[in-house]
Amino acid sequence: MAVEGRKIKVIFPKNPPDVFEDCAQFPTLKPSLRCPFPGRCVEILMQLAEYLHYEVEPFPLTLDRGTVNWGNYRNNTWDGVLGMIANNTADTVCTLYQPTISRREHFALSYPVTSVRPLYIVKRNTDDFSSGLWNAFSPYENTTWLAYLAMFFVQVIFMIFLSRVEIEIGKGDVFSPLETIWKLIRLQLYQPLNVGHFTVAGNWTILVFSMVQCRLFLDMYQNLLLSSLLRPVDRSPFSNADDILIQVQEKKYSFVTNYLGHWYFEEMNMNITTGHMKLLQNITAENKVQLVRTIRQALDLVSTGRYIYPIQEDALEAIIAKDRCDLAYINEGMTERTAHFVFAKDSKVQEEFDRAILQNLDFIRRTHEKYFSEETSVPMFQRHRRICVDSGVDNEMRKPLTMMSIFGIVVIGAGGFLLSGAIFVFELYLFWQKRLLQYKTHTRKVWHSAINAALQNLPVITPKINSNVKGIQLTINNNNS
Repeated sequence: MAVEGRKIKVIFPKNPPDVFEDCAQFPTLKPSLRCPFPGRCVEILMQLAEYLHYEVEPFPLTLDRGTVNWGNYRNNTWDGVLGMIANNTADTVCTLYQPTISRREHFALSYPVTSVRPLYIVKRNTDDFSSGLWNAFSPYENTTWLAYLAMFFVQVIFMIFLSRVEIEIGKGDVFSPLETIWKLIRLQLYQPLNVGHFTVAGNWTILVFSMVQCRLFLDMYQNLLLSSLLRPVDRSPFSNADDILIQVQEKKYSFVTNYLGHWYFEEMNMNITTGHMKLLQNITAENKVQLVRTIRQALDLVSTGRYIYPIQEDALEAIIAKDRCDLAYINEGMTERTAHFVFAKDSKVQEEFDRAILQNLDFIRRTHEKYFSEETSVPMFQRHRRICVDSGVDNEMRKPLTMMSIFGIVVIGAGGFLLSGAIFVFELYLFWQKRLLQYKTHTRKVWHSAINAALQNLPVITPKINSNVKGIQLTINNNNS
């Protein structure tokens, strides 16, 4: 119950999810059956005011949602909502601000109410065969696959070495590296041949190979493979914030915003010497941030596939963006920022609010989950979700496995068949080359035999001296006579 004379003047902008304007009266300060969701910040602020016995005097802003000027610092003065607080037109505003250097300098910030993370909105990739090509390999990261292949080759080399040693000490039969490799591949694919060794070291190596390479690694892969195939395809063009900075630095993307006073850009323009923001400052010095007037204009540019829209995950922009089913959201790699109520620099209400916030943290947490949990029934959130589900874009959890999902497996199978066919053609070539060589060798031997036989059948001519005739007389000795 409010104490007489204890009033607090609060600005109420049309800014879901902090303040909804779809109830019968604006602003609606208490949840009811007719209006169960007046707004996250409305419920929190009214709870704090009731705890402190303050009477809330609403100062409603009639500006449409998405067009409110939240406050910019220009020419040593504040405009917009923060300007109204700075000149004592109101005590505070029913929304939460993140701390920046300029805000801390000119305003009093309450104890943190909650925390949020920055969110990047980008155009999602369209489905193509390249997106499904790597599904079969997605259960493990590239480094895991490389480690697995390295382990396999090391063990193969060691097994070949053992086979050679067994031959040298007289315990082996035939040394065949190709046969050893083939047996290990068959063992890896659960089609084992006789891979026993004559030494304890060899049998122990086979045991380790079977347990680690075959059972542990491959069994985990089989289980993870099914889940990766059933999981909706990740159409985000980036995996984390660092990827975004690389693309912006290469000028493949640019940033767009409708509010340069956002703490993200204000912090980026401060004299920061290290970290993510310093790198971002250097990048945007050449690749300028595109400024537009409204949220929808910013989202229109994002839909072209050339722009990135930095916001925070609890902002109105995140709700409006849900109307568009071609967008992706990246917050991986970004640190959380605290959110506060803002008061004038000399305000005495701020200290009382700090005490009330500490005493009502459980209520604040429950209220936040009421509006932002996955099971929330906020009508606006439900409507925005239903748009993409009804259009089939986000209804992938109910879809059966498609050709796109198993395309990577099909490629592996097709590649195996092509490799088998190529090897078969190569083997045929070697076979015919061997037959041709044998034919040439046989023909050469036949010709040599025939020539030798013919040479043996030729008559022999020998010279003979006749005393009655001057000169040399040739006598033909016929071997057949």
